Amino acid sequence: MAWPAGCAGESVPSADVNADGAASPPHVVTRLQQRWVTAAAAWFGLAYLWVVLGYNIYRQWIRVPILDGRADAMALVGVAVAALSLATGRRTRVQVALGGLLAIWLAAPALSAWGLSGAPDPVYFRWAAIGCGLYFGVVAARPLWSGWSIVVLGSVYLLLNLIVYWKAYYSLGTLFPGASIWWSSSAGGWVPALPSLEELQGYAGPYPQSLPGKAWALITQVPGLAYFQLHGMTVNATYTGDFVGPFVVFAVAFLASARRRTGTRWVRWAVVSLLLGILAVGFFLLFVLDAPTAIGAGVIAILASRLVPAGAARGRLPIVAAVAIPLVALSVPLVTKLAGLYLSGRNCVWASWWARVAENPVFGGGPPGAIENVCGDFFIVNAHNELLQSISIGGLLGLVASVGVLVILGWLSVRYLREDDRVLLAVMICYAVLMPMEVFTTDWAIMWFIAMSARSVGVIGGRDDPRSVDPSTPVASART
Repeated sequence: MAWPAGCAGESVPSADVNADGAASPPHVVTRLQQRWVTAAAAWFGLAYLWVVLGYNIYRQWIRVPILDGRADAMALVGVAVAALSLATGRRTRVQVALGGLLAIWLAAPALSAWGLSGAPDPVYFRWAAIGCGLYFGVVAARPLWSGWSIVVLGSVYLLLNLIVYWKAYYSLGTLFPGASIWWSSSAGGWVPALPSLEELQGYAGPYPQSLPGKAWALITQVPGLAYFQLHGMTVNATYTGDFVGPFVVFAVAFLASARRRTGTRWVRWAVVSLLLGILAVGFFLLFVLDAPTAIGAGVIAILASRLVPAGAARGRLPIVAAVAIPLVALSVPLVTKLAGLYLSGRNCVWASWWARVAENPVFGGGPPGAIENVCGDFFIVNAHNELLQSISIGGLLGLVASVGVLVILGWLSVRYLREDDRVLLAVMICYAVLMPMEVFTTDWAIMWFIAMSARSVGVIGGRDDPRSVDPSTPVASART
């Protein structure tokens, strides 16, 4: 991708003269300063990626995933990281526009609350600052480093869920940091871990004593039990699947690309082994969690992203992808509303939130709270659809911003298929399948979406154009 003169850290020679009347040399100091700013933005962006996603994993492990007092500090740092990234002068207009729409999307509930009551909700301003800082920070970081960082952090998340699985099964009801919550039909509600052996009525006992026996029981015995269901590091199995499914898709696409770009045989084998390990553990966890939507999203994304022809960028497919992703994201609640279909209780949720939108379509209902369920109960839940959630709590501004983000990312995922090596396409297909049924903006799940997509946006933006170092270097060797 070509850059305007002076936008990639290059110094434009000056026509100034010195005291002797001789021409002044080019502004070497300016170029050096620009390189320092670019390097600082890359390092701080990578560090912020680790802070945000790592802190999310920690909060899930201690069973308190909501924001706490550290959110203010993280928001301030996010603003600084975003400002440093923009100060490099290397952000394209598409990158800046996407970051702005993302910030509006996350901050829209605060603005809706302002329009409804005159008092904005500051939580969503903090959320927007953290998300915007993460986006611009990852865009500024080297794609190879940010990609591997996401793979490492996501792998830690998978391993911690395996530990939760192991501990919950063998803890006999004992609580511990990261202990799972189970639904027990015999107990008639939620329990902190598995009931005792007597309460299991022999379905899971006696416990194997050897380590291989325990491991084999986790694979063969527990998933088939009908009395309880593992929920992983969150309080909801489907929500844990919203973290696991997209990460597996990203890791497979990224590692497949990394394998093709390395020339050493043993490194290729190591990358393939890691890919297969993440794929196996990820889908095993999704199976145990009983998260069929996440399983379907992962399978569809991995297969469909491989089937798109390499020459699709030259045709109309990028525009089709840009339009299709938001339409697919809103399709399921629209169909149930128009056709009156029943879908595992979610139709009641969607009908309730459609009523919320109808009350005030401009501002929506503001930040979510207890809303009346048209089926007879009361919900304190999200809308179970990302775009319906956007207009419900953020009004038209939230809907326009969220659709704008999905349209731009959908277009980029196909238009720059070769440059990104299908990573963004796989991620966007996965989220297009999940968003009709799930919501990501209410919690940390949106940060993983931002990190994954921003990594590809950094690649697509041509940020590593070597002409910023040596104007004579061909652009063809710029991709990493």
